[in-house]
Amino acid sequence: MSEIKFGTDGWRAIIDEDFNNQNVKRVSIAIAKYIFDEFGYDKKILIGYDPRKKADYFADLSANVFKNCGFKVLLTSKVVPTPVLAYGAKIHNACAIMFTASHNPPEYLGIKFIPDYAGPATDEITSKILKNIDKQINFKDNGEITLFDFSKDYINYIETVINFKKIIYNYLQIL
Repeated sequence: MSEIKFGTDGWRAIIDEDFNNQNVKRVSIAIAKYIFDEFGYDKKILIGYDPRKKADYFADLSANVFKNCGFKVLLTSKVVPTPVLAYGAKIHNACAIMFTASHNPPEYLGIKFIPDYAGPATDEITSKILKNIDKQINFKDNGEITLFDFSKDYINYIETVINFKKIIYNYLQIL
């Protein structure tokens, strides 16, 4: 088994080498234990993914781990950027897991943990998650997965803070 290390609020590795089924399950269970210890089963889990190779596959694998741990999971119904998923965490009072490698090369994928405050996970949080790696855990097995489009809520919010009509009007005046 390879060692799991968190960097900037997440873990990243090369797809199909260290970023594999076994390690994604290990990290997902460690995050599930952290969420259970901090919030119990009341906290929903949001899971999203970017367009990287196999990101959708690993997001689905992780969603099933959380479901099997007893959590209610909202799994994105399509590719979603990290800020959209983070906004979803905030408005749903949920924790989120984003499958992305951010700025890393294309052979990488990663798991970014987004707490319910929608910002980066602190070192204190990621330290607790890392301590949960490979711990034996007994969860109830009655969770559920629901496909969800997080972009609608985000777009509605963006439309309240950006005056698109004014931008378009000014653009048309320039033409």
